[in-house]
Amino acid sequence: MGQANEREISTGSTIDNNMNAYMKLLWLVTLLVMAGCVTYQDRPLSPAKVLDDFESRRLGTKELETYLNKNLKSGSSGSWGLPQLTLAAFFLIPGLT
Repeated sequence: MGQANEREISTGSTIDNNMNAYMKLLWLVTLLVMAGCVTYQDRPLSPAKVLDDFESRRLGTKELETYLNKNLKSGSSGSWGLPQLTLAAFFLIPGLT
């Protein structure tokens, strides 16, 4: 009986080791596939334009107020909560959509 129990324990341990090996292989394959999906897009950098665009973003503009009033059900109440800030982010950073 002692040898049978050792075989069962040994077999269980082997199964666990095989599962760990399969999981590691699965993660490796997943990472390689994900890395293969990344592409490089060559675009010229213009630091002056980026700075101007960033500094032109203001929460107090008439355009943003109009956008908030149009898209909020309750209108703009003057206070900045999560709904107002979320819409402001979509308005000021077009790449979020």
